[in-house]
Amino acid sequence: MRIRICGDSESAIAVRSSLHLSGSVVVSDVGYGYTVEIVDQSDWAVPTIDGVDCEFERRFLNTVSELAKTPVLMLRPGGVQSDRYVRIGIAAGSEKHLIEQAIMRAVVQMLTPENAAPHGFWQRLKYLLTGNL
Repeated sequence: MRIRICGDSESAIAVRSSLHLSGSVVVSDVGYGYTVEIVDQSDWAVPTIDGVDCEFERRFLNTVSELAKTPVLMLRPGGVQSDRYVRIGIAAGSEKHLIEQAIMRAVVQMLTPENAAPHGFWQRLKYLLTGNL
């Protein structure tokens, strides 16, 4: 599975850089199946997630709300209409680092095979993100 991280915000650049440093292949516009768009939003006081009710969106909702410990606003009508695309808005003044870490965790969960052996690359990345082996 390939996930494209798009957006020109500082958070999008930070997530792409972290994925690249962890050994993941960062694709731009070729060969991806899922897209995560990360945008800075000054109009909202809380993080927002815009997507269709699906497992892909649910992973981001769960990790962002768990790590950021703040309410997450779900945007629905007229927004994203694909189960393979999620737009995450990071509010000004919010805990950007925690939200970036939550996005990374959700991406790793999506990329980790269900029956992956608990060693090697995935084990190291899990340790970097959660501190647990």
